[in-house]
Amino acid sequence: MNKDTDRRRDCVIRFQNPTTRRAFHPDRSRAGRNLCAGSETFPKNLISKSPKMRYNIEKGSARSESGECLKNVRKEKETMKEFDELITIMERLRGENGCPWDREQTLETLKFPLVEETYEVLEAMDEGGPALREELGDLLLQIIFQAQISAEKKDFTIRDVILDISEKLIRRHPHVFKERADITSDEVVQNWEEIKKTEENHADRKSAMDGIPKALPPVMKAEKLQKRAAHVGFDWSHAEEVIAKIEEELREVKLALQIEARKAEKPQTQEEIGDLLFATVNLARFLKLNASDALSGTNKRFERRFRYVEEHCDMEKSDLATMDRYWNEAKQRGL
Repeated sequence: MNKDTDRRRDCVIRFQNPTTRRAFHPDRSRAGRNLCAGSETFPKNLISKSPKMRYNIEKGSARSESGECLKNVRKEKETMKEFDELITIMERLRGENGCPWDREQTLETLKFPLVEETYEVLEAMDEGGPALREELGDLLLQIIFQAQISAEKKDFTIRDVILDISEKLIRRHPHVFKERADITSDEVVQNWEEIKKTEENHADRKSAMDGIPKALPPVMKAEKLQKRAAHVGFDWSHAEEVIAKIEEELREVKLALQIEARKAEKPQTQEEIGDLLFATVNLARFLKLNASDALSGTNKRFERRFRYVEEHCDMEKSDLATMDRYWNEAKQRGL
């Protein structure tokens, strides 16, 4: 890997330590350039005036009154050995004498595996422990895999990916890495969006709707659209108003069904059901609930209860009343 990339990465890691609360970008500040050149001396005009943040620059070290701020960095570098080994394994798999399957993969062919691994992580999150550990490893592999393919194309490396996200986290958390400020979670989100607007890759975004991934699952995308609209003031004032909107959309579904019965047309019904679902997601968002999690919980309950019904009656021979009896029994048992 390129020495300049390694040096830049080390600079960010060294100065995102919570004790120092500072990160100097090597391309944008004299301090950063000095650090990457091998000096750990801070220019006096960049030293915080706060007693808790004064640095001992006479010895050329990044020390604070609370102790040595680089101790944890050495430990972090030790743990990076395993990460570097993983990168080396992927390089070998993709290399001349590597694995034929791995060598055949492209960014296009890795799209579905990435989605599949993500959903497996989501499922493992409910269990935690060893299952989650394994699935997180599989997901990490997908990221390493794509970065290696991109490195072969001379686009970027995994170290560039790490550097970019490190810089982004520092830049978008000024209340942590600059002057400490006590702010609420809502204020953090608002600041995040405002800082994002100043970044070069977001400069051409004119609408609040810009930047929302087109491939998001429909429920997640609906929630994202609604949050963006709410952020600029386009939102309901009370939950009762959202409920009224749901009732309005339900009436329109019923009307569409009547029209469909007369004209044998379905597109309008589908559109109205879409509006009803969108309004329902909006209610969950307004109540600070996650619509996808809510629906996922319902799916799990339905599956458990249906399996209970299957276990207690012959599905092919039983009538609906019998099935309903066991369904209600499953509910009573808390399934």
